[in-house]
Amino acid sequence: MILAAVILLGCSACEPGDTPKREAQELQGIVLILLDTVRADHVGCYGYDRPTTPNIDALAKRGVRFDQVIAPSPWTLPSVAALLSAQHPAREFASTRKITTSVVEDFQRAGFETGGVTEGGYVSDQFGFDRGFGYWVEEQGAVQLLNGGQRRDPNPRGSIENTFALARKWLVKHKRDRFFLFIHTYEVHTPYRRRDFAKNLDAGSVGPTFEIAQLRALRSGQVVLSESETQYVKALYDGGVLYADRHVGSFLTFLKTIGLSENTLIVVTSDHGEELGDHYPRITADHGHSLHDALLRVPLILYHPRRKFTGGDVMSQVRLIDLMPTIAELAGVSIDRPIDGKSMVPLLTGEDSTDRVAVSGHTKRGPPRMSIRDQGFKLIRVTGGDASTPPLTPVPAEIQLYDLTEDPSERTNLAESRPQLVAALTDALQRIWSGLGEGGELTPPDVVDPQLLERLKSLGYIGD
Repeated sequence: MILAAVILLGCSACEPGDTPKREAQELQGIVLILLDTVRADHVGCYGYDRPTTPNIDALAKRGVRFDQVIAPSPWTLPSVAALLSAQHPAREFASTRKITTSVVEDFQRAGFETGGVTEGGYVSDQFGFDRGFGYWVEEQGAVQLLNGGQRRDPNPRGSIENTFALARKWLVKHKRDRFFLFIHTYEVHTPYRRRDFAKNLDAGSVGPTFEIAQLRALRSGQVVLSESETQYVKALYDGGVLYADRHVGSFLTFLKTIGLSENTLIVVTSDHGEELGDHYPRITADHGHSLHDALLRVPLILYHPRRKFTGGDVMSQVRLIDLMPTIAELAGVSIDRPIDGKSMVPLLTGEDSTDRVAVSGHTKRGPPRMSIRDQGFKLIRVTGGDASTPPLTPVPAEIQLYDLTEDPSERTNLAESRPQLVAALTDALQRIWSGLGEGGELTPPDVVDPQLLERLKSLGYIGD
């Protein structure tokens, strides 16, 4: 079963995207909202017990919730590259550090007005993410660019408020056009400053908020969080999810106000999750260091105003690289070149229920690792030495195998007891990875614009 699925994956990645235009007249526009750093299991409609996402949950009830969506990487740069290009990061991005194709270009060629509003960091034109966008804005917010001698701006322009305000302004200008709008916010990313769920909890030594400086102290071992302090940090994280959800809700109301709610496809997702003391307590409130589901499983909600899909919630496993081909097919936009992603429309209509093999990698801290997720199992393999300072603690086992059906938290390593399954998944992983042309783990580029480098440092992605 596993090998058969892998063979099918290899074949689909070699064919041009099949995106017929039969639905071209059903949709005027698409809004793709990327809420950075949101893990699926902290979203209400995925079973979370804290009311973090009432607006996203309501959208899911009207639309489709994808249950098992796997990111190709546990951090922003390679994951967003894969999302926009519908290609595995290993295909070309690992060596060039810049995407050379984007599905957004296909929308532009098809006559769509294309707008992108981001909060910068790695979601930057420095990495080619502005390809195909007629309008592209990056603005810094609470995470600021500070060059020598500069003082922090107490009233920065960039923020989730400003991001959605710019998106609304652009939409008003193009409300009579066919459009594709991409909205990205770092609201949920550290620093955590939303106290809605933390007000009555013991902060311990954390303080009212959790800042980038505290993350660095935790990562270096200068600070160790107690269990109650970890729960407090988790509550702060959830406050960020709630605040982002409020802006999603306000934006959906705005679409209705300007008459676009009945002809606009809405998609809400994330690029990766977040460590919240799950496996690596010293890297709580961070990401990029593991291939566990806390960092790889992301939410995905799709609402089509003119279609009620017969398949209901999609329980089949899919990949983030499948999203843009799906949006393209629903909008009647053709992708006339080979891509790794595959439209999920057959899953939406109930014509198919097959799981899609998901491979992930490109860790940015700890030893380089690769993973394959198929048929309810996940294999993680260490592929090199740990050059991190300090090294990742605890040290990841060289081979990890998890039964995700019985052990969704990935606590019990079955590698020693299931050697045949380890061998089959290892062979499949190696064949897929070699077919992608993987040339090594993705690292921050050697040459980056100095101002962008400062922003990446302030985000906590790169050390001082």
